[in-house]
Amino acid sequence: MVFAVLSFPTGALLDDIARSRAPASLTLATVGDFLDQCRDRWGKGQALIVELGDVGEIDTAGAQLLAWLQREGRLTGRAVTLDSPPARVIETMAMLGLGKGVSDGS
Repeated sequence: MVFAVLSFPTGALLDDIARSRAPASLTLATVGDFLDQCRDRWGKGQALIVELGDVGEIDTAGAQLLAWLQREGRLTGRAVTLDSPPARVIETMAMLGLGKGVSDGS
């Protein structure tokens, strides 16, 4: 069993943590809706957990969205955790040079 390591900003409360579950297909066809979902939920908390366990398909648009979320988190001082990324997500991010900070937690 693999667990992702979660890190939150000092003083973060559970109420300050938003969660978004990525769709099974994180591709050009779905990233717009998923981005809207993340923005809506992230606006309600200072940390964002993106649950990736269901992702079976990812393309460059999906990988870029995940990299953008991480970058926005760094720029705004809010934690972004990519939780339980499948091997497919990790491999795609690494292949595109976007994999810094993406692991399965092992």
